[in-house]
Amino acid sequence: MVFTPFTNLNHLGSPVATSLCPGEAVEKFCGILSVYKQTFKLEKRKLRTVRPLFFQDIMLKDAMAGLPRSVREHDRVKALETYVETRVKSLIQDSVDLLTGHEKQPTEPLIRLRVFHDKADETFNPIRLVSIIT
Repeated sequence: MVFTPFTNLNHLGSPVATSLCPGEAVEKFCGILSVYKQTFKLEKRKLRTVRPLFFQDIMLKDAMAGLPRSVREHDRVKALETYVETRVKSLIQDSVDLLTGHEKQPTEPLIRLRVFHDKADETFNPIRLVSIIT
């Protein structure tokens, strides 16, 4: 590849998850640029010490769809907590697949689970959920 001004543009970013947004929940790479006279080559290498990151949105109405309308409030809240807890535990389990085995790679994943609800009766105490998961 012969370099001419403005021919190639490589956008460099951070090799770590710097914000909890969907764009950060992808594999991270770095590039090794080899330059010889007027030619250059960019070699892509996967980073092995990046903490696994998962970003997911869920709708509580999906969990409510399986419940009968006459369900007691306590049972409804418990069903919602179980639904969210199951999703989080599933993401934690999925993070195992992203571990490289490198000694400097953090093993605990970053998880951003955004929970949307339409109605007031689709809510629960998130603090209780955190105490269950951690």
